[in-house]
Amino acid sequence: SWSVHDSVELEKRGVPTVTLCTDVFEKFARGAAKGLRMPDLRIVILPHPIVGQSVAALESLMAKALEEVHAALTDRSSA
Repeated sequence: SWSVHDSVELEKRGVPTVTLCTDVFEKFARGAAKGLRMPDLRIVILPHPIVGQSVAALESLMAKALEEVHAALTDRSSA
């Protein structure tokens, strides 16, 4: 995924990142990160599918994801 590729490139430049990925693509994203020699890339997994969700469901999902993103960026051990 280009999201993983972009995150790896930013991390190499010292820019902390978190990649968002749905559960259907988790294995692919983690494999891509490993292939790009960054197996500990921070990835937050969201339930699939995102499309078609109500605004309320998306707001709830994003609130939870934001907590996970914050935790990933402030605690390197959670990667």
